Amino acid sequence: MGSASFELALAYAPQPRRQWLKVCAAMLAGALGSTCAVLFFYQIFSRQDPLALSMREQSGQLRIGWSRLAAEGATLEILDGQRRTTLVVSKPLSDVTYAITSSDVQVRLTSARTKGGTEIARYVFQEPPIAKLTAEFAALLTQARALDRALSRQERILSDLEAEARILNVKSTRRVKTVKRAPVVTRWWR
Repeated sequence: MGSASFELALAYAPQPRRQWLKVCAAMLAGALGSTCAVLFFYQIFSRQDPLALSMREQSGQLRIGWSRLAAEGATLEILDGQRRTTLVVSKPLSDVTYAITSSDVQVRLTSARTKGGTEIARYVFQEPPIAKLTAEFAALLTQARALDRALSRQERILSDLEAEARILNVKSTRRVKTVKRAPVVTRWWR
């Protein structure tokens, strides 16, 4: 009878191994949950405004813009072919206009804040083919020569007219004679 009660007590006694697994699983779930919560709140409260770098071509120039609040104190670097231009962004500045000198322009905006990051934008455009430019130049050159010939012709006509006007002026001063006529009297009586 004694051994049956002992076996019965062992059967109903909690298993230490199962208890230990439950405690470990609860601690792991708690640590994972708290880590997720900390990361979530960190992401919400440490969020930086994006620099919002943007570019657009306007009348042969490049208009470069960014977020005024996020880019305060940032460095704007423009790589235009072999040419490099650097500018420190002040708070009231929200965009600049840049005169393009090559067909490939890369713009880099680096935040002054350590976690602000960097945004890069690139503007590439295809230059017109040389043959097309040569044909346009030849057409313009032909038009300029025709205008030059027309101008020369008009200058010759003008000089001829001026010479003729001088001759007429001289002739008209020599021939000018005043002729006095007798007054015309009308008789009303007969």
